[in-house]
Amino acid sequence: MEMTFCRHCGIKLGAQQNEFNICFSCKKILDDRRELETEALLKEAERCVDNNLSNAFTLLTCIIDYVPQDYRVYDLLSKCYRDGIGVEKDFEKSEMYYSKAAQFGDDNYEVEYVKYLVLSGRRESLDWIKKACEDGKHAAIMTVAKAYAENQILEEVRDSYRAIIEEEIEKGNGYAMAIRALDLKVNYDASQQPRIAALLKEGALLGNVEACDLYSALVYENAKDVNLSAEDRAAVIENAITWAKAAALRGNLTNLRCIANDLRDGNGVIPQNIESAIDLYVFAKDFGDDTAEVELAKLYADNATDEDSKRKAFNTCMKTLRSGVYVPWMYVYVKDYMLNENADGSSKAGYVHLLTDLSGSIDHACVDLYRIYAGRSSKVTAMKDINMAMKYLNQALDNGFDLAKYYMADVYRNGNSLVVKDQKKAFKLYSELGPEHSKTVAYEIASMMAASEGTDRNIPKAKEILQKIVDDEADREEHSKEYISAEIKLKQLKNIRV
Repeated sequence: MEMTFCRHCGIKLGAQQNEFNICFSCKKILDDRRELETEALLKEAERCVDNNLSNAFTLLTCIIDYVPQDYRVYDLLSKCYRDGIGVEKDFEKSEMYYSKAAQFGDDNYEVEYVKYLVLSGRRESLDWIKKACEDGKHAAIMTVAKAYAENQILEEVRDSYRAIIEEEIEKGNGYAMAIRALDLKVNYDASQQPRIAALLKEGALLGNVEACDLYSALVYENAKDVNLSAEDRAAVIENAITWAKAAALRGNLTNLRCIANDLRDGNGVIPQNIESAIDLYVFAKDFGDDTAEVELAKLYADNATDEDSKRKAFNTCMKTLRSGVYVPWMYVYVKDYMLNENADGSSKAGYVHLLTDLSGSIDHACVDLYRIYAGRSSKVTAMKDINMAMKYLNQALDNGFDLAKYYMADVYRNGNSLVVKDQKKAFKLYSELGPEHSKTVAYEIASMMAASEGTDRNIPKAKEILQKIVDDEADREEHSKEYISAEIKLKQLKNIRV
């Protein structure tokens, strides 16, 4: 038997590898390379389509055989035929490729295609609707239902659509119950209210997520009746919460968030109930609602009356910050919690360790580390290390963080063991922030203009900036540091001739 070798690496091949004369390892390398090349060609084709360049069509015809189920190729080909990019306009072919994109695309793309059919008054939309009902495609069917409900469609097609939905309701389809209720709700008439409620309740009992959420909203609306007693209102709210949680368990947190926000703030006749709001935010957080984590932390922090609630607020803030999300008030809360008046050495060391962990994603942490290592922190002392200080300050500066610009301007203005004084660079950084950034920055800019430091002397402009600080009513009443400094500087400049 004749020996066969891989045409790429020369290794001897087994019988099962002879068809293409390529070994498994080389095939994987080539497949990976082809995948990367295809992605690059797709991006280039997308750029060409966006810019109406004719070679887009050629690129796409080269790619399509390699990715026969990638909806992006069909989407771009549809646009080429629709707009005549590299090929003659052909609306039939454009629609054919649009249909293929919907077939291979995600639910969102299918929704767009079905909306296109619906709003074009195409009877084919009925086939897609029926299939969406049978497959339980929430997004597609609910979006289309809304278009039909809002009468954006020809009457004959709309009637056929409603017939399909009613048929599905007879089969016990919870999705169909929810969308028919939505249809009736949009085209509201008081006589339909009992059927809307009945459809939503039945759909919810069948476990349909949209029906659960819509039924929760319907029940919750009843809780706003001003004639209800406090006891009855509480019972209605509890019932609405039950169905909102049922929807949340299936991935729809819309009404749960609405009720939680109302209970947090108190809304009209809905009484404020912090304990219930916290319960709902905890529930939402456990089912993947990132915004609930922030709301929960805020509630814990605002209502922290004992050490346990303060610790809960701290832990929730920490979790959010460690995920790389910078929420300013959370950052301040964590800092204040760790550096309270009773903070000992271990707590302060823990704070520095935390800042080091956060420095990779939060620029404010870098600036605070700079302050600590530069010996400018009143809370954490005896850790001076100018090399470490400048490392973190430069890191935040590279990210364009405004506070880093302020401190680096100060470094250039005064110099240190690593940085030579440079008034021009200092003024440039202050100017990038601008007088409107803060009164402190405004004062520094005015002072440098008045003294001709790093810039040409400009007494009128300096006076103008200082006068704005002095004229600020709040500062004047509080006799803030900026107000006092600006007032003194103005008096010094008063008799200077320009």
